Amino acid sequence: MAVRIRLARFGRRHHPIYRIVVMDSRSPREGNYIDILGAYDPK
Repeated sequence: MAVRIRLARFGRRHHPIYRIVVMDSRSPREGNYIDILGAYDPK
């Protein structure tokens, strides 16, 4: 299983916040993740 560090979107509509997660490279962006590393608020 190849893993990647990716940004998974959450938050409200028009105000995205992203979780920095470790997930399988074949899973979708909002799919199951292995671990949460942190969060990113682009605002």
